[in-house]
Amino acid sequence: MKDGVQKERKRVLALKKTGKLHRETSVGAIGLTKFYGDKQNPSINDLSFAVNRAECFVLVGRDGSGKSTAIRLLVGSLDPTIGTSYVDGFDVNSNPKEAHRCLGYSPQESDALPGRLTGRETLTHYAYLRGLPESEIRNTVDNLLKDMHLDTYADKDCSEYADGDRRKLSMAVAFVGDPTVISLDEPTRGLDPKSKRAVWDQISKAVKDGKSVVLATNNMEECEALSNRLGIIDNGQFQFLGSIQQLRRSHGGGYTAEVYLHKSENGRIVRDQIERKFIGAVSKYLGDLRHEYQFTPQTKLSEVFQTLNQLHSNALVKYYSVKQTSLDQVFIDLTQPRSEEVSKNEVRRVKGV
Repeated sequence: MKDGVQKERKRVLALKKTGKLHRETSVGAIGLTKFYGDKQNPSINDLSFAVNRAECFVLVGRDGSGKSTAIRLLVGSLDPTIGTSYVDGFDVNSNPKEAHRCLGYSPQESDALPGRLTGRETLTHYAYLRGLPESEIRNTVDNLLKDMHLDTYADKDCSEYADGDRRKLSMAVAFVGDPTVISLDEPTRGLDPKSKRAVWDQISKAVKDGKSVVLATNNMEECEALSNRLGIIDNGQFQFLGSIQQLRRSHGGGYTAEVYLHKSENGRIVRDQIERKFIGAVSKYLGDLRHEYQFTPQTKLSEVFQTLNQLHSNALVKYYSVKQTSLDQVFIDLTQPRSEEVSKNEVRRVKGV
């Protein structure tokens, strides 16, 4: 069973059954599914999760994994085929007006912004739509412009903004009106490090203030910096759901060795020797002369070096490198495209003897 996914589903259903779902969580989905044409291949397949108050939940996946579709279904900009989503106790599809009053949303596409307004006018426009008292609007707008590092361009037509600045303005719109739930689709894509940090600070502040944030990204650094929990999504399904610490315990903490051979026929000999030595390792074929081995957290690093040094001394391995398995590598392993899955001769679980 995929890590944490079934546990979260049971939690959501139990909260719903006892009437506590909307009291204890502020946004989530139950059995969310979306088909496009071919009903055998859903874009989103039976997602169930609930986000607590004062929590940042990150949907992380490669491009095309379904994370943006999940965000759109969650906020009601796309209708599900099956399932429901809710915001602050309101069903997004049957009661969208009430749900959207509680929701701030920044889509991936920045062309949703009005083109003939300045940045200041754009935020002022949304502040009126949100029903902010007129006495609070100017101060709210000024603070958002400053927080997003847009004050220099505040009175410039936003159609002339660079892509990164339009992205930040879209983010600022999501925070107008003090919504209880904020949903952000790849908010820092294309931003420079300084702007990215400003966005991260704004998200962290929102969570500290008790908001619920649902964020989609393909960046594990961003995920590690912001998430209380994350759902790794691939082909429209969760592959993992839990905290960064749980991800490290279940998939990280081991070592990865990249091995370069003197000749291709050495590959089987090297693999056989590693099989005998290390139980639970995973071998991956990267090319005729290049193989990768991932070792479990229980593996002793000294034994890895000892074995590889011996293979090098025996002229089987030309050279090698060893590093601790990173979260990026874990992400890649959990979201490997199906078209890139390789045969039993290319990737195999080492069973040991």
